[in-house]
Amino acid sequence: MPALNLTEQDWAAHRAVLQARQPFRNFIIQRRDAQGAIRWGAVSGAPVFDDQGQFCGYRGVGRDMTQAKRQEQDRLGLALHIEELSRRLVHTQEEIRRRFSRELHDRTSPNLAALRISLDMLSRTAPAEGGTAETGERLEDMRALIEDTTQSVREICAELHPSVLDRGGLLAVVRSYASQFARRTGMQVHVCCAHGEVRLAPERELALFRIVQEAMTNSAKHAQARTITVQMQLLVAPLTLCVSDDGLGFDVEQAMRERRTGGLGLINMRETAEFAGGRLSLHSAPGAGTRICVEISPACA
Repeated sequence: MPALNLTEQDWAAHRAVLQARQPFRNFIIQRRDAQGAIRWGAVSGAPVFDDQGQFCGYRGVGRDMTQAKRQEQDRLGLALHIEELSRRLVHTQEEIRRRFSRELHDRTSPNLAALRISLDMLSRTAPAEGGTAETGERLEDMRALIEDTTQSVREICAELHPSVLDRGGLLAVVRSYASQFARRTGMQVHVCCAHGEVRLAPERELALFRIVQEAMTNSAKHAQARTITVQMQLLVAPLTLCVSDDGLGFDVEQAMRERRTGGLGLINMRETAEFAGGRLSLHSAPGAGTRICVEISPACA
């Protein structure tokens, strides 16, 4: 029978089953009907033997699978469409973050620098004009406030879209963020990567960095951890990224049952890992800390 979906090798394998008098089930055949429409059928059969054990033929049944196949194709097409929309959404979000980071930096940094210069000028003229000690203290408070605001703007811009990622790659941006994170939280952060010179696709580097951000934030918010370790293997397949802490840990199965994973940001990290072509795994236990790993197979790397 002519079939659009079967090669000569497929038919040869099926003939071998028949010659061995083996039963077969759901042998799928795709054909074109008289009107030119594609139709699908599924054939199952069992060998029949007479009283003397002689083979007589096959008894079987054929089912029209066209509607089921079309629904399957529609579901697959819809899933691919949703995946493409999700990728576009992530890309749009990152573009908005990049633009906002640039606007925030370009608009605030010159103003803060001008305020700092003006404040320095006031500090030099105030003593000559008989300024009081209280005035000097206020000027120092203002200077400290401007410095703190400048640093905060830099950190916010780095959170939104770290420019070092574009220049130095994944290892550089993780180290830069770890340094800022440690200074802000007081936690110790260790970054380990034997081959930091390896560059990945920009979208994949950004996705992995977002996972590091989320994992470290969760450690600070929920785990009461003192130390975080980030380990990356970028040269040997599969590519791996692991973020572990020495915090409280938790019962993963119980958290899943109670649907507390959303609050921990695990859903976002899992989806981000899938966008990067990888798979995220979580290991934790009460009192044993938490370890989040992303693994990207060679086929996706």
